[in-house]
Amino acid sequence: MMGERSLVTGQPSITSVVVSQDHTFALLLSRDDFVAVLPNRMRSRLQKTTYVSQVNARGYQLSDFDVKAMLGTGAFAQVALVAHKASGELYALKKMNRDHIMSENVTRQVVNERFVLGGFDHPCIAKLMATFKTRHSLFMLLEPCDGGELFARMKKARRLDERAAGFYASCVVLALGHMHSRSVIYRDLKPENIMILGNGYAQIVDFGFAKRVYGGRTFTLCGTPEYLAPELLLTKGHGKGVDWWALGVLLYEMMVGVTPFCFDPQTRRPNTDLPPTELYKNILNPQYELSFPSRLTQDACDVIEDFLSYDPLSRLGELTGGEADVQQHPFFVTWTNWTRILSRQSEPPWLPQLSSGDGTSNFEQTTIPADFLSEPPYDFPSTEWDADF
Repeated sequence: MMGERSLVTGQPSITSVVVSQDHTFALLLSRDDFVAVLPNRMRSRLQKTTYVSQVNARGYQLSDFDVKAMLGTGAFAQVALVAHKASGELYALKKMNRDHIMSENVTRQVVNERFVLGGFDHPCIAKLMATFKTRHSLFMLLEPCDGGELFARMKKARRLDERAAGFYASCVVLALGHMHSRSVIYRDLKPENIMILGNGYAQIVDFGFAKRVYGGRTFTLCGTPEYLAPELLLTKGHGKGVDWWALGVLLYEMMVGVTPFCFDPQTRRPNTDLPPTELYKNILNPQYELSFPSRLTQDACDVIEDFLSYDPLSRLGELTGGEADVQQHPFFVTWTNWTRILSRQSEPPWLPQLSSGDGTSNFEQTTIPADFLSEPPYDFPSTEWDADF
């Protein structure tokens, strides 16, 4: 027999009562009512927040743009600098080949990036302006980063001084803090995924490995070997602490010129060709001693050590104060005015030289494919996996 009854207003309601042949009762609650009776600490793990997206807010069409230059080519994507025909505004257009996406089995990453990045509107995170699709490709329109990759800047300078490293790290701190406040773990922090804007500020790009995790842990092994936290390698579950660990690696690489765990165990000298097995042994060694040049201040050494705490529960950023603890660390107190960084009023350590006048001078350009934008229209069923592009 089945029946329904309501309880007192404001209390969870039983949507149905099921009685089996052995007279066992089962009370069925709606998901919202079930969440309502949980303690607050458990409720927060189940409640998901929907954020307003700015994607396609301007009603752009793919035909509204002209290609000005090719900025880069990856395994399954190409990035071009495009100009809006009517306004002349410049954007970066990422084109992903459907066949490559399917063969590399990265469709989940592509869809994930579209949804995670589409919910952010923050000065230190690349803004996704619009998405398009054709029969052969998917497109993501992003604001341009005229200064190129932080990786290229580091490679040219060999190493950055503490002020410059602190400036770029501050942009990353603000970006990570915003992500974490929305239950997103980034999981792919590295210099190649940090772009420099024309005004000298830094933005995080590429959200293929980002994931929303509501209160608990996730178990997927992903990221760049040199930047992997111990708990990621152990695949026993990880949280946002992996992002703070990666920031420690980034700070070290910016100021020293190599990553902290690439040192040969015998010679104690850096070896960028260290086999992954040896690299992982160093990362997984709780007694591993970081090597610091004498030129670094004590505050710089301390902040790196605090980020690279083997135990994620004692890692800077994972303590009670979270992002606030990071902002109040003496290293950042020395170099950072957080209000001015967020409002882009602090003087950056380097301003890109945009000698070409079109935002391409800091990229290695390639030939523009004749059919980059001219492709057959999308003609698949609306229920396909890419329906939300």
